[in-house]
Amino acid sequence: GKISLSESLMVPTAESGKTYVFSETQKTGWYLKSATATRNGEPIDVVPVGTSVEVTTQAGDNIVVTFENQPQTGSFTVNKTDADNKKVAGAEFTLYDGPNAVATETTDRNGVATFSGIAIGSYTLKETKAPTGYVVSDAEYAVVVAGNEKNLKDATVTIKGEDGNAIESLTVMNAYDVHSFTLKKAVNDDTWAANADAEFDFTVKFENATHNTFAVNYNGQKTDAVYGVVTISDVKLKNNG
Repeated sequence: GKISLSESLMVPTAESGKTYVFSETQKTGWYLKSATATRNGEPIDVVPVGTSVEVTTQAGDNIVVTFENQPQTGSFTVNKTDADNKKVAGAEFTLYDGPNAVATETTDRNGVATFSGIAIGSYTLKETKAPTGYVVSDAEYAVVVAGNEKNLKDATVTIKGEDGNAIESLTVMNAYDVHSFTLKKAVNDDTWAANADAEFDFTVKFENATHNTFAVNYNGQKTDAVYGVVTISDVKLKNNG
């Protein structure tokens, strides 16, 4: 017969020497954590096969079979890289259920943040803190943790990007923080007073030993780095300009 999670099943006419099979029809979103049995109050060895347990009776036996169920939970990882595809540690991600934060994880030295034990439901994943030198990504991801009928601890996790497409392996890229500088030319010589409007040409070279991928904006024009180097020519400055 079938029983609910809160009920018990008694077989008063069990025959001695017979083997009985107790089977549980698993509810979606749950899994069988353990199955145990006692004979006259003493534990007996049973080995669950799927969600079934076999018990052999003897005359006068009082056998109790207990199925312990647990709800499935989801787990997933977030990979964090920079524009050079290097792993980024120290990036913080938060999982939200509506306006409420339910879990926060930070990427390790391998650039990986792991979320586990997430209850069945629908969530939003955001980056909430970037490490020094990087900018927080404004991308949001829909995370759905759904129950299944596999009788496993792990629920099914689906992650979708802002385009609505499922993402098999989530990698979030951190953009570098923006820095600015000012170049100023000053001539400390009174003889140049008559040439106050003199113009000087400069070539400015930017090198970054850590990041190969960056860009320099000058006079509204963007120049991308080549192997970590950007060279800006024809930079014209006047005295004290």
